[in-house]
Amino acid sequence: EYARRGFFELVCAATLTVPVILGAQDLLPVGERRVRRFFIGLSGVLVACVFVVLASALYRMRLYVAAYGLSELRLFTALFIGWLAVTFAWLGVTIVSGIRSRFAFGALVAGFAFVFGANYINPDALIARTNLDSGRNPDIAYLTALSVDAAPAIAERVERLPFVQGQQLKTALRDRWGHELTRSDWRSLNLSRMKYDAIYRRRLSD
Repeated sequence: EYARRGFFELVCAATLTVPVILGAQDLLPVGERRVRRFFIGLSGVLVACVFVVLASALYRMRLYVAAYGLSELRLFTALFIGWLAVTFAWLGVTIVSGIRSRFAFGALVAGFAFVFGANYINPDALIARTNLDSGRNPDIAYLTALSVDAAPAIAERVERLPFVQGQQLKTALRDRWGHELTRSDWRSLNLSRMKYDAIYRRRLSD
């Protein structure tokens, strides 16, 4: 309950802080250095408080994953928190340096960096690896719902499961992924499907 309660409210509060700071910056009188220094100080305190909120949200997410395992929603939420942290750090830089016009560009670049990073880490493989390495009883139904990107991680760890669970997972994945490959054509071809067809289909049938 502690991990779930208030998590999204914390993230929303952190997100709403950006327009508040940017809007206040637009209202600053031109040439008033004393007012500007006062604004920088207050904004710094607010940004520091946001980092505390984000740290609390990430800690709650860590507890939730430790109790129930990793999922796509939990993974992408954690990545969103990371993007917020980078964005607020960049916001602090633009406030102190006075280059407000570059904030949007920096936030956009950080967003693209996190998107490319998410693709690089292979979310489905990371989810399967985390849940199967956790030592808990994994959610077989959720593992079965993952895409073929998770095939390497599952094939390497499925033998660690109790025999009945392992066979259940293998059968469900062979049926689902095999059905997808049978129905797909060259337009849906990708590296993960090629590797599964060449390597992991056989390993999951043992």
